Amino acid sequence: MPDTDFLPARFTISENAKREIEVMRGAWNDNIHDPAEIAVIGWGIYIAHSGARHENVVVTFYGRSEVAPIAHAVQTVSGIPIVFFTTPHYARYFDGKVLDHSRDYGFFLRESLHFADR
Repeated sequence: MPDTDFLPARFTISENAKREIEVMRGAWNDNIHDPAEIAVIGWGIYIAHSGARHENVVVTFYGRSEVAPIAHAVQTVSGIPIVFFTTPHYARYFDGKVLDHSRDYGFFLRESLHFADR
């Protein structure tokens, strides 16, 4: 994609997910020399040693030193700046959903349950 192209984030982020993103930011900052500046949300595919394929939401960060080249792709979703890093094929998984988090499931997408989710 050209530098000016990016996929719009058509999802919201729950309060639970926001809290976990901040927990992850703190862990990043404790262990990585480049402070976490922008959350990155995307879709990941994992292939286990057994060959089993697993897919799920992925959350990570761009460090402060990495922000300039991706600044054009920063969007604000539910009050936090993010980069939605995925392909058009996987972006549709997020459309109209809520990014949530739980201790048992980690990050996951769910249907909106309340008007407040939007």
